[in-house]
Amino acid sequence: MGLVDKYGTELTRGSGVFLHIASLPSIYGIGSLGKQAIAFADFLEAAKQKYWQILPVNEPDNAHSPYSSCSAFAGYDLLIDIDKLVEDGLLRDSDIDKSLLFEQESIDYVRAQAIKRKAFRTAFERFDIHDNDYRKFCKSNDFLANYSIYRSARRVYGNEWSCWEGLRNRDPLALENYSKHYSDNIEYEKFVQYLFDRQWREFKAEVYKRGIKLIGDIPMYVNYDSADVWSEPMNFLLNGEHAMDKVAGVPPDYFSEEGQLWGNPIYDYAYMRKNGYAWWKNRIKRCAQLYDILRIDHFRAFDAYYTIDARSESAKNGKWMDGEGKALTDAIVRAAGDLKIIAEDLGVHSDGVQDLMQQSGFCGMKVMQFAFDGNDGNPFLPHNYQRNCVAYIGTHDNDTLIGWWNGLSREAKERVYWYTGFDNDSNLNRKLIKFLSRSVADVVIFTMQDILGQGTEKRTNTPSTCVGNWEYAMKQSDLKTSDSDYLAMLSKLYSR
Repeated sequence: MGLVDKYGTELTRGSGVFLHIASLPSIYGIGSLGKQAIAFADFLEAAKQKYWQILPVNEPDNAHSPYSSCSAFAGYDLLIDIDKLVEDGLLRDSDIDKSLLFEQESIDYVRAQAIKRKAFRTAFERFDIHDNDYRKFCKSNDFLANYSIYRSARRVYGNEWSCWEGLRNRDPLALENYSKHYSDNIEYEKFVQYLFDRQWREFKAEVYKRGIKLIGDIPMYVNYDSADVWSEPMNFLLNGEHAMDKVAGVPPDYFSEEGQLWGNPIYDYAYMRKNGYAWWKNRIKRCAQLYDILRIDHFRAFDAYYTIDARSESAKNGKWMDGEGKALTDAIVRAAGDLKIIAEDLGVHSDGVQDLMQQSGFCGMKVMQFAFDGNDGNPFLPHNYQRNCVAYIGTHDNDTLIGWWNGLSREAKERVYWYTGFDNDSNLNRKLIKFLSRSVADVVIFTMQDILGQGTEKRTNTPSTCVGNWEYAMKQSDLKTSDSDYLAMLSKLYSR
């Protein structure tokens, strides 16, 4: 059977491209929801692609990881397009320092913040907060009230919420006094989210016109320093001081010999069960507003999750705990509506994960870079795929195809040649894209770096490292007709 939702409908066989919005070409330091996003949608349409996969669109942390955010619900302000604000009359050309505008090789978060957040303040000063559409937006988004106070206080105090006097424990009088004193700042945060929402809806409508579905992404966990934990601490395992005794992570695996110490708070599932997983349902409903398909990272935590002592400096000595299993996946399916679910089921895991995958109807993932270890039964070899999966050469956490190939041993390269029938590595990226396209997998996704044949220097992320990640940026010249023509030919040849 194909990819299914709760109504049993299938996701159409097809192919797509992974490229985060922040990585689109830009002269503002970071990609946005403006003309370049539509130009990329045009590229996908010309290439006869059906899917555009992106990273989480929540605000990233100081290391720029989109999987580490101050809110599971709010959009990332730097993705807002400045030119559209000029078109809408909220900004003038003279409001922008033209000396800061130039295209470069990688994302420049510091420059983007300097340009955009100053511009957003100017736009806010010109905006009528009594606008009917704006007031409707504020009333219809339940996360906004707590988020706007949290985000404002985070900017005012400059440290995490556990250090805030009064507000730390959400004392009613402290909340009232803060809201009065900083009402303008709080309103500004709502306004920025309104801009993101308005531009997102316009962007999504344009993508939809081109017959393309958006695949979004969320991490399993949320940050301790977030509006989610501050506003609803009862959903998380915190002690009497609102601190964490246990944190999330994973033991040593393919990506890290030391394991990964993420440091996120653990969910209080006993509390969540009592209210029918309301927080998770609200999170999924929010995702359904943004995407057509949702990838849930670290799906194995639904079956079993790894806890580590909060004082530990290593992820090696944690403990596995039973997850919520079918009770939570059923709640997610009920909240999802037409939203399809992809479960990131990579890595070593128990039979319980596979059972949960079958029970939920979620589809899994295959990564061809993991395939060539000499084991004919390797589940990542394309002849072992089933239809109900999304197949990749590599994901955002892998090296680029060219970087991976250059790092293989001679024996491993020989296995690739023997399996694929290739006798040389000329145009290897196109050869492997074609090879994966012919697989039985319902959906195949290619990173833009692999389409362009780029090396390790263009890698999106290296897990367990904090430097040089999440900075990949396309250049305008990278959108080539030769590539869209090649992908279109493959889509026609393999009924994608």
